[in-house]
Amino acid sequence: MHDPTLWLFGICLVLGATVGLLAGLLGIGGGLLVVPALSVLLPQAGISHELVMPMALATSLASIVATSISSAYTHYRLGNAQPSVIKTLLPGILLGGFLGSALADHLPKHTCRKFLVSSCYC
Repeated sequence: MHDPTLWLFGICLVLGATVGLLAGLLGIGGGLLVVPALSVLLPQAGISHELVMPMALATSLASIVATSISSAYTHYRLGNAQPSVIKTLLPGILLGGFLGSALADHLPKHTCRKFLVSSCYC
């Protein structure tokens, strides 16, 4: 039997390449494929069912952060971003991010599920 970590690493490399290719060609969001794929793969790698969705979502969000930083830097380097606007918006972005994550952390899980599901189908 293969080592689950090595197997998961290889599958994730293929998944990442597939998501990158489809995102580049079609403009789809990577989370559209990453979260469902990881929700299937992680239990097979021995991850407990309680941790599967938080890990899948966190992985998707981490990739969003990395690609956003890369994109923002490229736009800045090309002169497409105004530093004065960034400095004005940054405090509100940081405050909103911290407050939103603190609120989501304190809400009951069923409330978050109800909010997320209803907002997805509106």
